[in-house]
Amino acid sequence: MHVYLYVSILPSETLHEIYKEMDSEPHSRRKFYSAALAPLQIEFVSPVPPKVKNLIRLMKFWKNSFKVSIILH
Repeated sequence: MHVYLYVSILPSETLHEIYKEMDSEPHSRRKFYSAALAPLQIEFVSPVPPKVKNLIRLMKFWKNSFKVSIILH
């Protein structure tokens, strides 16, 4: 069995473009954007109080444990 993965290495101009591109992909491919967005996630969470960070961790744990889809608009 061969699996083909097509990767675009051209950077997007804005974060909005990245989200638009990611939104057009099937859910199974959206996870590949995580690595590219990790620095932005760290920058976003760094100044947040510890209680908020713990809440974010709890929500991620809950989402992954119960296979819940979270849709943000």
